[in-house]
Amino acid sequence: MRKILYLFIICVHFSCSHAQTFDGSWKGEVEVSGQKLFLIFNLEKDSNNNWNGTFESPMQTSQKFLINQIRTKQDSIWIDVKNIGLVYAGFLDRDKDVMKGVMKQGGFESAMVLVRSENEQSGLSRKQDVFPPYHYIEEEVSFKNIKGNAILTGTLTYPKNGGAFPAVVLVNGSGQQNRDSEVFGHRPFKVLADHLSKNGFAVLRYDDRGIGGSKGEVNLATTTDFASDANAAVDFLRQRKIVQSNKIGIIGHSEGA
Repeated sequence: MRKILYLFIICVHFSCSHAQTFDGSWKGEVEVSGQKLFLIFNLEKDSNNNWNGTFESPMQTSQKFLINQIRTKQDSIWIDVKNIGLVYAGFLDRDKDVMKGVMKQGGFESAMVLVRSENEQSGLSRKQDVFPPYHYIEEEVSFKNIKGNAILTGTLTYPKNGGAFPAVVLVNGSGQQNRDSEVFGHRPFKVLADHLSKNGFAVLRYDDRGIGGSKGEVNLATTTDFASDANAAVDFLRQRKIVQSNKIGIIGHSEGA
C-alpha cells in the first residue's frame, strides 16, 4: 500500500511540473567584465500556439529587442535574439519558477539563472533621473540628413516663455545609443537637456541611426557620416523660430566630441 501511495505522489509531482509553462517575464543577472547586467526575457504564447517575445537589457538601453525564435521541448527552451547575436538555452526547474541555462553572445558565454516575475517592469531607477511634469516644452521631432541619406528622430526641449533661445545639440559617442545616451541605467543626455532647458537653452538630442525611429546605414558608416548627422541637426535648429540661429553649440562625448 505504501509503494502504491509513493508511486501516486511521484506521478502527481511530475504531472504538475509539466503543467508549468514558459509564459511570463523572466529576469536574471550575468557578469560581463566585472559588471553585473540585469536581463529580461518576456515570453508569450499566442492563440495559434506560437511563441513570441522580447529581450531587454535595461541597464544598457530602454530598447526592447524582438526574439526571433523560441523552441521548447518539455522543460527545455532555446531562445534566439538575432539582432544582437544572443542565444539562451535552459531548462525549467521542476519545483520553482526558475530557469537554469547558458547565455551566449559572440565569444561570450556564461551560466545564467532566470526567475519568473509577475510583470515586465525592470524597476531600475537612478537618483539623477528626471520625470514629468517638466518646466519647459518637450517636442518630438525628426529631421533629414540629405548628404548622409539618413532620417533622425529626437526630442527638442526649450523654455516655455520668451524666445528665441540659444541652442545646443547633444551628440552621442561611438556605438548605437538612443537620444538619452542611455547606458547601465543612466541617461546623461536627458539630465543635461533638463538642466539646460531650465536655464534658457533649446536642446536637441536624437537617436543614433538604427535606434528608435532613426534610419540610415550603420554597419558601413564612418565618423564622417555621423558628423554629418550632427551637422544636419544644427541645420534643423537653424530653421526653428524658437532658436537663435547664430547661437548654436554642440556638446558631445567620446566620438561625438
